[in-house]
Amino acid sequence: MRFSSFLATLPAVLAFAGVLHAGQLYGSVSENGKPVANAPVAITCAGEQTKGSTNADGTYRITVMQQGRCTFTLTGRQGSPGVLVFSYDKPTLYDLEVARKADGSNELRIR
Repeated sequence: MRFSSFLATLPAVLAFAGVLHAGQLYGSVSENGKPVANAPVAITCAGEQTKGSTNADGTYRITVMQQGRCTFTLTGRQGSPGVLVFSYDKPTLYDLEVARKADGSNELRIR
């Protein structure tokens, strides 16, 4: 490959690399002080949803393709509780707690 050919493809390569590592959210989900194990979760940023799950110890690590304002949702729960989170260019920690509201439904809170 000639050097000029390489330079011509460089902007596309750099743009693609930036999309691959837009943001990573990690942390734990608990309820009544105990890990919420193997729970399906979804993170929606700019209309794009990324699905994942917590591990046996209630922790998660999910890479999303968009930076900015996102919603972290604990799917498979009554009312599918969600909470506002933000995705940045560096990994961001969110430890979350499932809490019971007065009406009996669940909500997700940042600890």
